Amino acid sequence: MSLLSLSKKILKRETADTDKKPAKKAAPLKKTKKAKAQATASVIAGRLGMQPIITEKTIELQGHDTLVIRVKPDATKPQIASAIEDEFGQKPLAIRTARMTPKTRRRGATKGRTNHWKKAFVKVKDIQSLISKT
Repeated sequence: MSLLSLSKKILKRETADTDKKPAKKAAPLKKTKKAKAQATASVIAGRLGMQPIITEKTIELQGHDTLVIRVKPDATKPQIASAIEDEFGQKPLAIRTARMTPKTRRRGATKGRTNHWKKAFVKVKDIQSLISKT
């Protein structure tokens, strides 16, 4: 059997398969509003890349009910607030942010820079409940 006749047989099979009616897909399950909100909140928290910053200074700030977290530089205050509320179950009282500039680093003759990032100071009512969850 030559390659030409083999390729013709394969093409006939593919066209015969495409002529058949496609199978019906099952209807997707409807999600409730609460389930949708929780799903989007976890996605938002994941996209923001929230990481607590643990230093002597931030531990001192915890005495004033302020949590310090590292977020991505494109995160906005409303996004941070909704992520904190959905992650920890507390609505933040205030949010302050600071953009951290990249630092120059050298390794031998090669020069480079660290990534820029954003620091968020989140003031909440009860810091102890947040600390126990992190």
